[in-house]
Amino acid sequence: MATPILRERETLYAEAPATAAVSDTIHNLIQMMSEKLDSVWRYDKYLQDCQGDQNCMRIFRKLKEDDLQHIQMLRDEIERHCREGTFR
Repeated sequence: MATPILRERETLYAEAPATAAVSDTIHNLIQMMSEKLDSVWRYDKYLQDCQGDQNCMRIFRKLKEDDLQHIQMLRDEIERHCREGTFR
């Protein structure tokens, strides 16, 4: 009985590349950039909430620093795809 559902999913995924606005690669880069940007924005609130707890603040500062580096990596990769004409 699970077979028909699996076949429907396979059909759905098989058609996705033809109907998708961008490739999976570009979508994944944009999605991760969005996630990281959201996290960086939230870290300031988290830092404010744990003010006075130095260990907690150190963790959120490090997470923010790491995500800022990840954002730069993602931006560089998106820019590369734009330059090379592979942003599709």
